[in-house]
Amino acid sequence: GENELSCIDQCEWPDALEALTLSGNPLNAVEPTQSWPAQLKELYVYCESSLSYNSIKSVPAALDRFPNLSVLSLSNNMLKSLPANCNSWLANIEISIELDGNQLTALPSNVQFPDETNLANNKIKVLQNMALPKTFRMANNPLERISRVRVADGSFWQTSPATLKSFSMDDASFAVLENMMYGFSSIEWTVDAKSAAAACKAESGVLKPLNDGKLRVCVVPGARR
Repeated sequence: GENELSCIDQCEWPDALEALTLSGNPLNAVEPTQSWPAQLKELYVYCESSLSYNSIKSVPAALDRFPNLSVLSLSNNMLKSLPANCNSWLANIEISIELDGNQLTALPSNVQFPDETNLANNKIKVLQNMALPKTFRMANNPLERISRVRVADGSFWQTSPATLKSFSMDDASFAVLENMMYGFSSIEWTVDAKSAAAACKAESGVLKPLNDGKLRVCVVPGARR
């Protein structure tokens, strides 16, 4: 890291290399034909905010080639979306993915993140039809709607204030969320009562209060998978 690499397409890596850091370089693209170390377990491709104007704009291709990848950091880049096939390589990440400080506006349908996922400081408005990661950082996103999400036991979330138009999940996930209110999760969301009531009626659900009534969750008959 902290060099002046603008491209890495000519790099030849040692086959046994397990951790690679490319942070602090003026990279703005990683070519689809880029070769990578066969045994790679940790890949860090992020830039300091002072270099964000020319940082990575697309997720490096061929990440599904690394069955041993445990940590992936793409923090503080200019990513606007994740590829539709991202589950093919997300499933291989055993520990964590860092996507904070990007320009993400939406997530692919039924995306499956690793247990530790950081999506803070993006532009995401909707979380829909997905299992939320156990350790989930979502602060500083303009969230408007959370629809039919699934919540795992032992979850820990970090959020920031946002007024949701709707928030729905099935009964099992609601029970987990209810228990989270007695833990250390920082859930700062509130729900607009009028829009939430209309949305819940359309889903044939029942509104249930949480967090001293500040959060009203629509409990639906069964989350779509």
